[in-house]
Amino acid sequence: MGRWSKAWNDLALLFFNTAVLFVLVNLAIGFGFKPAPAEAPPPAPGAPPPSTDGRPQPGRWRTGWQLDHIDMAAYAEPVSDVEGMLDDMTQFSNLGVAYQPWVQYGPPLYKGRFVNVEGKDPEFPFRHTVSPTGTPAGKPVEVYLFGGSTVFGWDTADAWTLGSALWASLQLQYPQRPVHLVNYGRPLYYSSQEVLLFYRLLKTGHRPDVAIFLDGLNDVYQLSYQRDQPWMTPRLSDLLHRDQVGKSNDLENYQWIPLVKLAFYLRQKMEHKAVQKLAMAEDSAPTGQVSKYVLDMYRANRRLASQVGQADGVQTWFFWQPCPFVDYDMSLHRTPPPLSPRNQEVYRLVYSALQTDPDTVYLGDLAKAYGHRKIYVDDVHYGPDFTRFLADRMAQAVHLP
Repeated sequence: MGRWSKAWNDLALLFFNTAVLFVLVNLAIGFGFKPAPAEAPPPAPGAPPPSTDGRPQPGRWRTGWQLDHIDMAAYAEPVSDVEGMLDDMTQFSNLGVAYQPWVQYGPPLYKGRFVNVEGKDPEFPFRHTVSPTGTPAGKPVEVYLFGGSTVFGWDTADAWTLGSALWASLQLQYPQRPVHLVNYGRPLYYSSQEVLLFYRLLKTGHRPDVAIFLDGLNDVYQLSYQRDQPWMTPRLSDLLHRDQVGKSNDLENYQWIPLVKLAFYLRQKMEHKAVQKLAMAEDSAPTGQVSKYVLDMYRANRRLASQVGQADGVQTWFFWQPCPFVDYDMSLHRTPPPLSPRNQEVYRLVYSALQTDPDTVYLGDLAKAYGHRKIYVDDVHYGPDFTRFLADRMAQAVHLP
């Protein structure tokens, strides 16, 4: 009996010590481990460190990325409004993205002081657009605007977005005709997703008179690895695979335990390194071959959007946007955007080819007409004044039906 009693006591002591060790390890991890917030890619080799000139004020909702990349000097708007908008952007981005069929993801609904995403149909949320004053009465010309985050208005208030500026410019261009504009720009979207969104809108009875597409930055970035797939594809593929083979990881629900949280953090870091390794391998493709792929995919999407619009009686207009990697002095940036020389060359080749494309209005060199001034409030998104300048040029090119 004494032998069994001793064995039982030893086993109990082992389990007790293991439990105590587990608690102590989790406490140590919980106090000592703080996962780094999502960050922009590291600067290119030789890039200067972030400047303190134009740095926003720290605050409850201010992120490290905003402190390092936002350029307050590029806004030319009241500082309190810019700070309030950045607070809204942080809270909005904390919501992540919402799954949507066909296009993969879209922005969640959000109501703030400076940033608002609206919509009664959960498949078709849109950025709030500030209507111009003095709109005449009558049936309005309905305009849908498509694009990526520069169209959505990342790091800008509702009133400073391209949607609001283009609406005002079109209304000024056609003072006798009421215009109504809906901004369907979405962060990280490129032309493949935009044409699908356009198709879904038409298929479900949302029919504009005019559809305007502004592309460039995201098309080159997304397609430069010669894969025509949206941003969330790897993550969704992994989730679908694990769901089908019965390996859904229930441990994800226990990330409140520091040890589990650490394990998932390390896994994400390993996955990120694997993606980087794959991207570096694909970087070896000749830039001429890559630029041709980008152009082929964009032109195919443009043709499809035009044909879909024509079939439904919708006039379509296509614009190619300015970006910091072509015809712009990046020394004006507070923090220069990180991009390898090889990918900058791809941008230059694609932009050069589209300058003479008759089916796209090329605005990639608009920075030269704007003058040697700051355009970007962060790495790639336009400030309010340049947005209005861009909107005026677009409105001059568009002929409403």
